[in-house]
Amino acid sequence: MRGVIWFVGWGLIGLWSLIAWGSYAAFSAVTGLLNTVGTGSVDGFQNEPLSFPALVELLHGLGFAMIGIVWAGISLLIIGLMLLFARLIGGSSPEPRSQRP
Repeated sequence: MRGVIWFVGWGLIGLWSLIAWGSYAAFSAVTGLLNTVGTGSVDGFQNEPLSFPALVELLHGLGFAMIGIVWAGISLLIIGLMLLFARLIGGSSPEPRSQRP
């Protein structure tokens, strides 16, 4: 039974990783589109700190960090639940034999 719990748990982590990767790809596409649409900068020059492209780059960086933090937190939660269920279910370890005198 423990093997089934671990198999399902790792499958859930894989599914969750695909969802997080897809959300990052969508977020990256939106911020990339906003950066190209709202750019008023000249190549080779740094953006002003409060300009629209600079704020979009900041949003992109913070979005990647937040998606990574949420992915890691939920993955750790899934692993913790797998450990808890494996402990509660038990049944995989053989019982020790009694010694005969």
